[in-house]
Amino acid sequence: MNIFNIMKDIPVQEQSQPLISILVSALNEEKYIEACIQSCLDQTWPNIEVIFFNDGSKDATLDIVRKNYLDNPKVKILASSDNVGKIIGFNNCYAACSGEYIHLMGGDDVMTPQCIEKCINKARENQADALYHGLSIVDQQLLTKRKNYLNTNFASIEPFKAIVEMSSVASGSWFIHRDIANKIFPIPLEVPYEDIWMSAIIKRSGCKIGVLKEDLYLYRQHNQSTFSVVDTSFVKVKFRHKRNLQYLNYIVSENIFDLKENDYEKLRKKIKQHEAIIACNNYKEVLFADLPWRVKNRIILRALYYNIRLALML
Repeated sequence: MNIFNIMKDIPVQEQSQPLISILVSALNEEKYIEACIQSCLDQTWPNIEVIFFNDGSKDATLDIVRKNYLDNPKVKILASSDNVGKIIGFNNCYAACSGEYIHLMGGDDVMTPQCIEKCINKARENQADALYHGLSIVDQQLLTKRKNYLNTNFASIEPFKAIVEMSSVASGSWFIHRDIANKIFPIPLEVPYEDIWMSAIIKRSGCKIGVLKEDLYLYRQHNQSTFSVVDTSFVKVKFRHKRNLQYLNYIVSENIFDLKENDYEKLRKKIKQHEAIIACNNYKEVLFADLPWRVKNRIILRALYYNIRLALML
């Protein structure tokens, strides 16, 4: 059978409107989960499925999803009685999805109505297997705090440089073909977050990366967010650096990306810096720690910046 006949046998809708899988992993998001899932279902792109994973929520998250979407054929509901973590959540979502393209989503975030349609049109236009778009950082009421949160350099940066510098794109900005997603999933359990892992694998794959410079995703920030810009406490700083340390120790010890020795040496220096920061108890100790000044400045100035922004919001 020739290609023409094969294509003729495929329904027109499947040719022009491939299925898009939106993966949602949520923990204790009863305030936001309905708005999250509804924003997926309200997409202008008609052929979607939402794969929802409840990560052992102790609030009403799962009850809300079951009440509103149990009978919706576009929503698949997965649940764990225990809190197993976002990585296992997304791995389970991916194992259950069928889409040609994949978009990840946090349980407290919202998609703009044309997000998927614009992504697939841009991906087709650029012939890109991986594409990322801008996002807006919003507060609990979806009021914009920062527009166009976009790593404009990521698409052009050299793969090994991106991996060594841990340059990444937020997972909620990625729109990826299944061929690339198969290289990402399942995400290793040793990896503490999906963003940097996804970005590194996409870079390593050598695929063409498209960029859509438009905010199509509302990234909600609050005190419970993993990488909250709202909570600038040193406890949160240490938490972030512990996760970075876990990631770096894993890729160095397992030789994940087959880097050159001088690249691994750079990563070992980063590991020592993360260990030094974790050993501190406050910003004052960071100031006197055995760290390069550029590292100290980045930590302290970032905290000052967000505290000033918070003060102006009040």
